Amino acid sequence: MNNAVRFRRRIPHVERLRKSIEHALIELLEDIEHVDHIAGRCKDEAGFLKKAKEKSYENPFEDMEDQIGVRIYTLFRSVIDNVRERVNDELSRAEEGWRTEEDPRAFGYETHHIILQVPSYCIPSDWPSDLEHVPTFELQIRTVAMHAWAEGQHSLYKAKAKLTPEQEKRLAAISALYWSADNEYDRLKIDIERNSS
Repeated sequence: MNNAVRFRRRIPHVERLRKSIEHALIELLEDIEHVDHIAGRCKDEAGFLKKAKEKSYENPFEDMEDQIGVRIYTLFRSVIDNVRERVNDELSRAEEGWRTEEDPRAFGYETHHIILQVPSYCIPSDWPSDLEHVPTFELQIRTVAMHAWAEGQHSLYKAKAKLTPEQEKRLAAISALYWSADNEYDRLKIDIERNSS
């Protein structure tokens, strides 16, 4: 059975697994304040087959770490650490890191990224025995502002138009505004909490 046919056979099972992982994360984090929402997605067929070809996986169904991706959106930056600690305490981690711009003077993409083992209790009991389980999923934890910035920038670059130097400068200014707003919200939250205790 070729990869495309196998992928299509797995779709309903992987979709149910995604929902089960989302539900487990919602329950795990329900008592942490300022988690805005949790949303997942399954890698689509075109993206799966393209990545499988580019990476030359021996078995992409077992080796591809981000067949399921889940994002946790927080209202404040400081909540990211609370979420990360809870997730790491309760789930088995394969890989973790903070993804951000390499140049410390640059404002841009930021997200906390973790590859986690799929908990056995999330796997549907009727998963077909001839189809590989999805062993891991990708988790990203970011603020709502980080997400808004990333989505806006992605939409602009998706047009594949080369930005002029002046447009690049405007994009950098927007990035700095998002970064500042995110940090100021967090500082204000911490100040208010300190004053009310």
